[in-house]
Order: sequence, then structure tokens, then C-alpha cells
Amino acid sequence: MEKGGEIHSEIERQGLIETNLVISNTLIDMYSKCGLLAKAQGVFDLLPVRDVISWTSLIAGYAGIGDGQYAIHLFEKMKIEGISPNAITYVCLLSACGSIGAVTKGQEICHEIDRQGLLERDHLLGNAIVDMYAKCGLLKAAQEVFNKLPYRDIVSWTSLMAGYLEYGYSEKVFECYKQMHLERISSDAVTTLYILKACVNIQDSNKGREIHSEIACKGLLECDIAIGVALIDMYGKCGLIPEAEDVFDKLLMRDTVAWNALLASYVEHQRCEDVFKCLESMQIDGVVQDSVTFVCILKACAISGAAHIGQEIHRQIEKGELLERDSVICNALLDMYIKCGLLGEAREVFENLSFRNVVTYTALITGYSQLGESGIVFDFLDRMIIEGIKPNSVTFISILGVCCHEGLVEKGEVLFHAMCEIHRINPSPQHLTCMVDLLGRAGQLEKAVELIKKMLFLVDDSVWHSVLAACQRWGNVELGRQAFEYAMGLDIGDVAAYVSLSNLYADVDIEDRER
Repeated sequence: MEKGGEIHSEIERQGLIETNLVISNTLIDMYSKCGLLAKAQGVFDLLPVRDVISWTSLIAGYAGIGDGQYAIHLFEKMKIEGISPNAITYVCLLSACGSIGAVTKGQEICHEIDRQGLLERDHLLGNAIVDMYAKCGLLKAAQEVFNKLPYRDIVSWTSLMAGYLEYGYSEKVFECYKQMHLERISSDAVTTLYILKACVNIQDSNKGREIHSEIACKGLLECDIAIGVALIDMYGKCGLIPEAEDVFDKLLMRDTVAWNALLASYVEHQRCEDVFKCLESMQIDGVVQDSVTFVCILKACAISGAAHIGQEIHRQIEKGELLERDSVICNALLDMYIKCGLLGEAREVFENLSFRNVVTYTALITGYSQLGESGIVFDFLDRMIIEGIKPNSVTFISILGVCCHEGLVEKGEVLFHAMCEIHRINPSPQHLTCMVDLLGRAGQLEKAVELIKKMLFLVDDSVWHSVLAACQRWGNVELGRQAFEYAMGLDIGDVAAYVSLSNLYADVDIEDRER
């Protein structure tokens, strides 16, 4: 960039921006490709005459940094000035539409391309249309365009596979991968990464092993660390830790990302001692630890209760000033202290944060709710709302849980109503279970049943278990029988329901005999 700036100065000194459009366009293109759009725009604005290349270079720049809206705005201005777009302009615009999900605009551009018969003459346009539709989630349209392409290259396949992967159609990714090979198109690093992610999504370790064999045959593991990391991730998430370790050990170069993939695999399966051994090895090898590393270590500390290691990581985080700029680390640190029972340290971290969000507040509220500190929990809820942070569904599960354990029926009803009517949060089965449990413990069984009737669409087995527990507590056999029948309607083999009903009959029988 420094050299580019020097050449720009020389161009200006010779007055070439106003007189030589080819040089000016190249300068716009250079700045655009380097992401310096303000400088590109500055050169563009000085041009006395602009052609399609001037406009396309600037549109490409804004599309490249994800500002699709402005790229589309430039396209509209370009048409007003009477400049006709070319195939590259359309490719850049389709990319812009895909990045912001502008389906309607993307379809308009596709119609223009069709009218001009450009699709048959330029395969880049076909790939761009498939990519735009796939990114916008119109996978049927993407597949239809893909099927009509006169020529399909690795980019065509990759665009389609990316769309299927993004929207959860992992089986379709496998179909694409198989068909691509039948058409004698070799997979590249990107398609290999996609197929490995698809293996993770459907937990197909056998397919993952097949892909691993292909990777080994092509020698990709030695030349592309991203593939090695994806393999570690795939094996780790499928629970095959020895295989993940074997891939890691065979990597020619092990960077922070590779270590993090192994750490995440250990954390996923609660192998905390292995996490801590990894940390020691990273330190011995002089590998830089980043925010992902710290989050993995903090999760392991939270699982194992290793507060002393968590506190050391806290010191390293503060030294790197990460708390000021990484909310994920903040939340992991709070979670670690809370799960280790160090609420004072968690509170101190919370109070010193330069920013707070719903996750931060909810983490602390959950911690105090588990200790039954209802007063502190409600104070934090009030403070959260005053700061303009909207509580979410998880926040209310913790708060209603406190009401339930403390027997705060009126408070729980007020908060449940506020959740639904003021904060517009749709209740979940967990929320309903909390409320039924709260009312049931207080002996308000009729009110609990009325609430269930209003929200039958949310009822699951846990709701009926709460009713059965309340019936046992208050000796209500009739309602207990009804709750049992409803529970059987959901799951005929519900052992917990059978046990609860049996206990209810036993308790009532004992009371009758005592009388």
C-alpha cells in the first residue's frame, strides 16, 4: 500500500488522473482490491469521464467489503448516467446481492442477464447466479440454474455445496460431492472443507474417514493446514478423540488454530486434564494463545472446578487487554467463576466490564439464581432493563426458577406476564414447566391446569411430571390420574410418570391407614 500511495502521488503530480482514464481506472481498482474504498471513491469522484470499468471497479470494491447496499446504489447511479453494465459488473452485483440477501434485486439482475443472452456466453455469470441464489437460501432456484449451466467448474459446485451446507442440507452436500467426482472434477481445499463440515453436521464418521483417505492420497494434509484442522474438528465432534490426536500429531506445522481445534475436541467431551496438558505443551512450544484458546481453557475450568487455572488465565486475559474487546471471553470468564462458586470474583469481573450485554447479565443472574439469591437476581433484572438491555428467553428461565424455589407465586406471575406481554418473548416448554411447578408447589393446582389449557401447544412430559409431583404433594389423586393419562399420550413408556403415580397412590394409602 505504501508503494501504491507513492505511485498515486506521482500520477497526481503529472496530472494523469484527469487525462488518462486507463491509469485512473487501474488506481481505483488497486485501492478497491486493497479495501481502501475511501481512497478509491476519492479518485473516482475526480474523474471528468467515467466508463463501465470505472464504475465496475468501485462496485467490486464495495461488494468485496460486504457493503452490498452501496454497491447496488452505485449500479443505479451508473444506469442513470447512461453507462451499460458488462458481465463483470453483473458478477459483482450478484455478489453484493448475495452478501446482504437482496433477493428481489438479484432476481431483477438475473432477468436482465437473461434478456441479453449473457448466460450462454459467460460461465462466470452462471456461477455468480448460483452463488447469489444459494446465499439467499433459494436453493431450488440455485439448483435449477446450476442444472442449465453449459459448463460446470469447481466454482459452480462449491457455490451450490456452500448453500446446501449453510441451510442444513448436509445430505445434498454429499450428493454434490459424489456427482462432482462422477463428472471428473477434482475436489479442492474448499470443497473438502465443506464435505468435512457436512460429516460433522450428520455425525457421519465413516464418511469422514473416507474423505480422510482421499485427503491422504492427494497429499493435501501436508500442504494445507486448514484441512488438517477441519479433520481434527470432524473427528473431535464425532467423539473419535484418538483419531483427532493422530491427525494433529501428523501435521507438519501446528499453529494456534490447530491447537485450538484439539482443545475444543477435548472440551466437547469434558476431557479437562487433556485440555490442561495441551495448554502446558502450547506454552513449552511457544505457541501464541488467542481468545479461542482462552475460551476453551475457561470452559474446562468451569467443568472441572479448576478455579486456580481459571484465575491464571484471567491474569493473562487482563494482560492482553482482551476483556475490553471480546464479549465471548467475558462471558466465558463469568461462567467459569460462577460454576466454580466464586460469585464475588464473577461480580467483580462484571462490574469492571466496559460493556455488558444480555449474555453477560444472564450469566450472572443464572449464577445467583442457582444459589437462591432472589433479591440480587431481581436487582440485576431491574438494572439490566434500566441500561436498555432486553432480557431474553434464557434470562427468564433463571428468574422464574428463582421464583419457583423461593415460592414467590405473585412475583412469578407478574414476571411471566411481563415476559410475554411487555418483552414479547414467546414462552417455551421450560417457562411453562417453571410456572406449573411454582403454582403446584403453592397448592394452586387449578390455576396450574388453567395455564396448561391455555398453552397446550407447549406441553411436554416435563409439564405433566410437575403436575404429578404437585398432586403427590397435595394428595390430589383425581388430577394425578388425568396428568398420568396425558403423560402416557406423549410417551407410553414414561417410567417417571409411572413412578410418580405409584408414589401418589402409596402416599394416599398411608394417609388413609393413619386416619
